[in-house]
Amino acid sequence: MSIRLTKAVLRLWACIVPARKRKDWLDEWNAEVEGFAHEHRQGGHVKLIRRASLAVADAVMVRRLAAHQGNVDATQSDRGQTMFFATLRDDVRYSVRTLYRSPAFAAAALITIALGVGANTAVFSVVDGILLRSLDYPEPDQLVAIWPAQWFSPREVRRLQEELTSYQSFAAYSQDGKTFSDSDGRATYVMGPLVSADFFDTLGRVPAIGRSFSDGEDETGANDVVVISHDWWQEQFASDSSVVGTTVTLNENTHTIVGVMPPELDFLQKDARYAVPLALTPGSPSFDGRWLQLIGRLRPDVEATQAAEELGAVVARWKEQFRYEENYGSDISVASLRDALVGPVQASLLLLFGAVGLTLLVAVINVTNLLLARAITRQREFTLRIALGARPARLVRQLLTEGMVLSIFGGVLALLVAWWGVHAIVTLLPSNTPRLDGIAVDMRVLMFAGVVAISTGLLVSLVPALQYVASSAGESLGTGSRGTENRKRQRLRSALVVGEVTFSVILLVGSGLLLRSLWGLNQREIGLDANNLIAFTVVPPRSINTDPVALDVYYENLLANVEALPSIEAADAIHVKPVSNGGWVMGITTDPADGEQTDGFQGAWWRPVTAGYIRTVGMRVVAGRSFDTTDDATTARVAVVNETMAREVWPGQDPIGKRFNIGFEGVDGWITVVGVTANVKHLGVTEATPATVYRPYNQTSTALSQRNILQRTILAKTRIQPEIAAAEIGRATSTIVANTPFVDLRPMREVVRESLAEPRALTLLLTIFAAVTLTLGAVGVYGLVAYSVSQRMPEIGIRMALGAKAADILRQVLWQGIKLAAIGVFIGVGIAFGLSQAYASVLHDVSARDPLIFIVVPTLLLVVAAITSYIPALKAGRADPATALKVD
Repeated sequence: MSIRLTKAVLRLWACIVPARKRKDWLDEWNAEVEGFAHEHRQGGHVKLIRRASLAVADAVMVRRLAAHQGNVDATQSDRGQTMFFATLRDDVRYSVRTLYRSPAFAAAALITIALGVGANTAVFSVVDGILLRSLDYPEPDQLVAIWPAQWFSPREVRRLQEELTSYQSFAAYSQDGKTFSDSDGRATYVMGPLVSADFFDTLGRVPAIGRSFSDGEDETGANDVVVISHDWWQEQFASDSSVVGTTVTLNENTHTIVGVMPPELDFLQKDARYAVPLALTPGSPSFDGRWLQLIGRLRPDVEATQAAEELGAVVARWKEQFRYEENYGSDISVASLRDALVGPVQASLLLLFGAVGLTLLVAVINVTNLLLARAITRQREFTLRIALGARPARLVRQLLTEGMVLSIFGGVLALLVAWWGVHAIVTLLPSNTPRLDGIAVDMRVLMFAGVVAISTGLLVSLVPALQYVASSAGESLGTGSRGTENRKRQRLRSALVVGEVTFSVILLVGSGLLLRSLWGLNQREIGLDANNLIAFTVVPPRSINTDPVALDVYYENLLANVEALPSIEAADAIHVKPVSNGGWVMGITTDPADGEQTDGFQGAWWRPVTAGYIRTVGMRVVAGRSFDTTDDATTARVAVVNETMAREVWPGQDPIGKRFNIGFEGVDGWITVVGVTANVKHLGVTEATPATVYRPYNQTSTALSQRNILQRTILAKTRIQPEIAAAEIGRATSTIVANTPFVDLRPMREVVRESLAEPRALTLLLTIFAAVTLTLGAVGVYGLVAYSVSQRMPEIGIRMALGAKAADILRQVLWQGIKLAAIGVFIGVGIAFGLSQAYASVLHDVSARDPLIFIVVPTLLLVVAAITSYIPALKAGRADPATALKVD
């Protein structure tokens, strides 16, 4: 079907359109058919028939709209407004039609926008939920963490309550867990903090049922009350409104329920089911142990800096009065509670947000280049429409409308990408990430997605529109038919491709640094052999804590029962699980006969262990000896210290034979160092190893039972795969120890892997974004070179007819793509080098300006550019001169 016959069919359909709109409608469709026929010179007859068939539906729609408008007797202003919206509807309708007739272009643009906007929306949802939202408490800006880097003893908390005046109230708390025994005698382990009486008043939350703690209920002997969470009230107590006044059994102690807190109160501890009061009086055995953290609610007229100054003055008095360490108080701070909670993940999330922003910029550039190329091919259509009376402003508005239509459709697809992306990111993040439950695709996130999508639509269509304004609106039909672009447009498209490559370099450098960092973390020595170990925590019945001997016998029997299993080679115990960031930090007092204590040393992490623990877990003894069964309560007190402790407390000396006392173990004779072990990553694979003291349980059970520190972590060395052995222990729990739950039973290598969850998630996400930008950059280089080849085919034909060799043509075209990539790589490397320190806070075992990464990344991009340029270059080199010389 010829174009002439197609136009005749259009004139037939034009009879449906009202007379006042008929000319504009026919001119628009004729221009579209002209442009379509120009794009599909070969084999486009069937497509022309399809286009003509679509016109009848469009004509019917225009008639209906015109009939509706004709029923309105509007004023001149109303008619102008109606005309504006009618024209806008026409532009939108035309934009949808043009997208429909170019499905490949539409799919490429929509997918690119959806990926860019969707990824940004997903990451914003995470950043918003964790970093930006206020805490869900009254006046959240007044809530602060008091010196979050420091742990406090109950004695120090009492002193601060007496001396600080900057706070309406402040409270102490410590994360904890207890064994809950239900009415049937079944024991389960539940999480819940120990808190001072003013904890809930400080947070500003009142119970939904009952009351919170009263003054005096955090005194020793008066703390047998409990406040439960709303979730636990529903799960365990079937939402019984009369639960207040009833009792629950925690660690075999009876606690009276005095209140049920409202929903979604997080207790500052993940999955907390209850809160019980601390014992903050001298009657508590742990009165001098530092194991508490503090939060406060500032007075309305007090700033955090003023509160920090007051705390500094108090600590200065303490240092004189109580002879604290010389540098105690050097890191005093009073920080927003929200900032203190999310501080450990803030740098990673902001880095991720910046990276996904670069991905969006590359997506915008890519779609802009697509629209520029498409606008050039439609030059004949634009010229014809101007010749038929259309104003240039109308065509500019049409281009902007097409960009907005793309952004709207792309934004809808982006919501699907965002929904999937949020779930993927939440799955990747560690389970202990703060405020993880607050992440959701809600109205704030939808508004962000809408703003980003609309901004993207404006950006991608603005450059083609401005280019059109700058070009001559009166180009000849012959010029328009060829769709050639001038040098200014070519330079613009080249600059956009250079921008894509630049941003790709920045992201690839970042992901390369993180990959090297993660590889280094995986190669780190953690100080023990985690491959054949399983770990679980045991909380024994409280009834045995009054007798240290009974406590030791209880664990000796338990370990013997574990070792009796066929899959277990050996089993021993430690206070807290390695690589899990827990335990006690206690002050050290050295024997004056061994010399003065090193200035600045504050304390060490205290780790009681069973006699065979060091051998069972594969720790390396670098000096002296390990423990043995003769190190008990009847022999001299001994300790094994790690290399960090030996270096910091006795620098340049042999630590074997040195003596010290530590924390609440008291001063009943000096503790003698009998061995030094290699450092173990007790606080996590990414953390520095602090000074650590290992003590035998046989010599510390008395101090532990006095302070109700009953739980121990069992580490068992397996003869078979740890996963299989863990399942065997789980099945045999009741025969190993009666009515005592095993907490967090799993292979030790899973604990190590979990310690790397955050850097692994950040590395994976940044690598994905870098791969997307690299792909888009490669597509940009290919598109520019391929389009340039298609436009230069007549020139290439002439050169080949005059004797140019195919190799020369191939080399010239190939150089065009490589040259653009080289410029982008040069700029990108410079920017990446300048920004590299932004990665420093999340890198481990690698420099932020690692030479290998700054060599590999540019090389990779140049190779990709060469490959993507080679395909159109090969086509140009193989072109037939006779075919290439054919023109319209």
